[in-house]
Amino acid sequence: MATTPSQHLTRVLENLERALVPWVTSRLTARFGDAAWENELLRKAQERKITVFRNSEGIQMDLLLALHSISLFWPVFQDTLGKESKAHVQELREARNRRSHTGSRLTHKYVKRVADTAGLLLESAGLKDPGLKAVMQTIGVFNPRGGCGKSSTTIFLADFLSSLHGKRVLLVDLDSQRASSEILAGREAITAGLHRKASLPLLLREKFDGKADTHRVHHYLLERHGYQGPGSGAYLNKISILTCDRIDWWEFNDAFTKADDKDRHKAYRLLRACLNEVAHDFDICLIDFPANDLGPWARIGLHASDWWLLPCLPNWAGIRDLEAASALVCELIHQEKANIWPLATVPTLCQRASNKTYKSAVSKLEEAARRGYIPPLVPPDAQLSWRKEALEATDLSACDQNTMGKKYGNKTKPFWQEIAALTKHVLQRLNLPTDEIDFTGDAEDLNDWISGKE
Repeated sequence: MATTPSQHLTRVLENLERALVPWVTSRLTARFGDAAWENELLRKAQERKITVFRNSEGIQMDLLLALHSISLFWPVFQDTLGKESKAHVQELREARNRRSHTGSRLTHKYVKRVADTAGLLLESAGLKDPGLKAVMQTIGVFNPRGGCGKSSTTIFLADFLSSLHGKRVLLVDLDSQRASSEILAGREAITAGLHRKASLPLLLREKFDGKADTHRVHHYLLERHGYQGPGSGAYLNKISILTCDRIDWWEFNDAFTKADDKDRHKAYRLLRACLNEVAHDFDICLIDFPANDLGPWARIGLHASDWWLLPCLPNWAGIRDLEAASALVCELIHQEKANIWPLATVPTLCQRASNKTYKSAVSKLEEAARRGYIPPLVPPDAQLSWRKEALEATDLSACDQNTMGKKYGNKTKPFWQEIAALTKHVLQRLNLPTDEIDFTGDAEDLNDWISGKE
């Protein structure tokens, strides 16, 4: 989800139109006959002052007219619709009208409510729900600085979201080193997938050529299988993964840099287009970005992101180059019309709260977030401290564990509680209406301000 709220609502309504319009037409035809149903609909519509478009081929039935038809001829439909479906019809009609007036100001929360309502209506009608209840939201874990905790944060969130909150999680690993992929699923499983050419750069090439439909995207998905059996604590649940072969990664990078502007701008949106194909299969997508990269892969990943999560080391070295990250996000928002919202800034590998370096860095981050340079800082209890358990949970051997308890230790320990608090904070932010999120996106001279030159 991964799509913007307005784009997702458009897709929801298009899917509903494909499912509902033929059904409404067939019900009216069965009730009034092939020749008479259009005249009956025109008569009823004129009484209610509802506009109906008609040409030489007959009435042009779209979703809005189908919803009106259910209300106008309720006795024809009520035997196959639940008691509350009339309210669903009214709500969806209002949603269609609202979208035409509000455009991209729709919020994730509102879109989810409309999607759920659409699914209920189809369920009441005995029709197949074409994935309307799912609103995948895509989180880009982005900071070009290496060693700031991007992969660790991605791994922690993927495990806690899938295993403790029951979310269907998709990980997109844009790093050619594949750290997050191999730690989650194991090197053997990832290598086996890459041997059958399940490499993300190859998928993007297929999408560029117009060949990658939903079935093909599923072909490229690798999995960390969910575990079953005896163990302590919650089992590690299934996580789906899109990852990169190193050679394919570099070949795609080279081809991108040699492409003309038209092909390059088309390539920026390839990953989002691929994620759109499977958006109904997942709740949350996490994108892990490569280190020291502000080029093609960073832009492709950010164009596919709905939200920006910024991991950052709370020290002078960690915060002194935040302008690079913020400037790229702002460029994509303002110049390339990317729809990215600020999710959170997460201090990682934190020292003790009494440490002067930590306190100074966090103070700078709080003010930078207040000014709208970076996403808002997470609460102190959701910041990730430097702990031995974190190193163990992100070691390659951690993929052999089958429960949360074995991988992350006791849930009463600070390490577990920090990740749990971060996960809860992320979920709360995802449900916040975007109208309420302040992000000026003006990163100019951010580094000078942080260094005290302003």
